[in-house]
Amino acid sequence: MFKRTLRTSFLILFGVFSLIANAQEYSKNFYSPNTIYGIGQLSLPGFSNTRGMGDAGIGLRSRFMINHLNPAALTAQDTTTFIVDFGIESNNIYASTSSKNTSFNGFSVDHISMAFPISKRLFTALTFQPMTQVGYRVTIDETDPKVLANIGNVSYEYNGKGGINIGQIGLGAKIIEGLSVGANLNLYFGSIDRNYNTVFPATNSLYLSTSTASKVMVSNFGFSTGVSYAHKISKEKFLNFGLIYQPKLNISAKYDELTTVTSNPTDTIKYLNKDVSFGIPTRIGIGASYGKTDRYAFSFDYEFAQWNKVTPLDKMSEYVNTNSVRAGFEITPNILDFRNYFNRVTYRVGLRYNDVYYKVKGNKTNDIAVTAGFAFPIKGLSYLNTSFEFGKRGTKVDGSVKENYFTFTVGVSLFDRWFLKPMFD
Repeated sequence: MFKRTLRTSFLILFGVFSLIANAQEYSKNFYSPNTIYGIGQLSLPGFSNTRGMGDAGIGLRSRFMINHLNPAALTAQDTTTFIVDFGIESNNIYASTSSKNTSFNGFSVDHISMAFPISKRLFTALTFQPMTQVGYRVTIDETDPKVLANIGNVSYEYNGKGGINIGQIGLGAKIIEGLSVGANLNLYFGSIDRNYNTVFPATNSLYLSTSTASKVMVSNFGFSTGVSYAHKISKEKFLNFGLIYQPKLNISAKYDELTTVTSNPTDTIKYLNKDVSFGIPTRIGIGASYGKTDRYAFSFDYEFAQWNKVTPLDKMSEYVNTNSVRAGFEITPNILDFRNYFNRVTYRVGLRYNDVYYKVKGNKTNDIAVTAGFAFPIKGLSYLNTSFEFGKRGTKVDGSVKENYFTFTVGVSLFDRWFLKPMFD
């Protein structure tokens, strides 16, 4: 048993180091034109299990999963189990404006996590996952008749990649019967690369094309907290509540910028190297879940983030406060039916609404999705979790970009026994 647990630990740690080493590479498999704003697209924090339920899980407690949405819910785990959870994600995006459209398919690592008990009342989890993702390639052609007449065809190219990742240590503690508290220590790390090119016609020798390349490198600590309360209505039915809170955080970063002109040879006309900072907002969320143990559960979350009180990463972005409403349902027909495998499968559906934290050309936008998912038992208490999201974000108003997307995630939750005391020598 000890050797098997060590083997599992080694595999998860190997995966963690692989994720850190290749975090920047994963951004190459992501595309969203609207990530030209702010710090990019916010990743959903939940794993494959809650993603199928609209990512509603602040008030959810289950011994079968690592609840990454609320650190206090870690105490729902059995005191004799060690859980490893890792997932991958496929993004399919169809982006369109009033005059153009494009599509993109990408693949990336979604999360990797492990959780285990420290004592009968204290539990911990180690998690790595993306917090934001940036990936865009946008070309805008000059339409001013005067510019076209005097200079010729001029185009402006915008390219970006990268993102911010989170390495997290979570702790959950049982205080009294039914009440648990938790906290996360967060390490924010990663980089965002952006390029802006002004391209003049080669036939016009009076103007030289320019290129500006910038890079923001992030490394900063923060924290968040949570509370979970489990109430038994009867022997089998429950009503649980959850609360999460993350204070406002100013993140320090290194900023490099290089501007060059196209000549022979290429000339550098400006170079900047300085310290900058940007903000992550105060965030508060509440959640509730109701259900029957090992049979079904309803889950509902509401979350508010005060983005208009933080400093944007770039001057072109205007932040707005956001609201998020998420709801989900799951059902397992009969977890003990070993004759019919599909009666032991968990079936999930959900719905979520999120405000987008930045304005696009002065307009507020939102992100709406319907979700579904399955949890397939594979061995013992281990599961293969899948989720499907069909959604849309943005609008075509004023030449903005609307995105229709389909996201598919696969996650594996592996259970092992955690240093059981042998009955016999």
